Amino acid sequence: MAIQKLYVKDIMTPNPVTVGTEDSAVYAARVLFERHFNGLPVVNEQKEVVGILTEHDLISRGGDLHMSTLINVLGNLDTYKKDNSLVKDELKRLLILKVKDVMNADPLTVQEGDMIQVVAEIFAKHHKVNPVPVLNKDKKLVGLAVESLGMIGSEEAVAKLSDLLDSDEAFCQLAAQSLAQIPGD
Repeated sequence: MAIQKLYVKDIMTPNPVTVGTEDSAVYAARVLFERHFNGLPVVNEQKEVVGILTEHDLISRGGDLHMSTLINVLGNLDTYKKDNSLVKDELKRLLILKVKDVMNADPLTVQEGDMIQVVAEIFAKHHKVNPVPVLNKDKKLVGLAVESLGMIGSEEAVAKLSDLLDSDEAFCQLAAQSLAQIPGD
């Protein structure tokens, strides 16, 4: 049996949710929390990655914002919009923050044709990096590589894993799901 190589494109999440630099940081935070994402790629109109926004960025680059304040604002955003007198000065500042104010403008990226070892090395060396934007040869965003081993849950990746292990697909699907349950650091 010939050994099949796995590439980043085999394990990435294609067509990821993105935000723009002028989007509200509150909107981006809501997307992160509601969808249980660790981060969102920030793109321009040409789908070029200009940054990444993570939970860590929202807390550390948002000034002295506290996570419970952010969650409270997100949970009561409609109330704050109806009665602006309820919004204190610090919350007003939060509401006017843009993604560009809190994003990491120099994210690590990988190419879709890179071997999966490249992205694995990034996760091993840079523990707070997650997710990693995946670019095509034209430097356009085509996907995300995530640290969770659940990233091997895509049908094509499971099929390749099955071929690689010379095992049945059901076993590989079960293995991929089990690995996804292992917490990261």
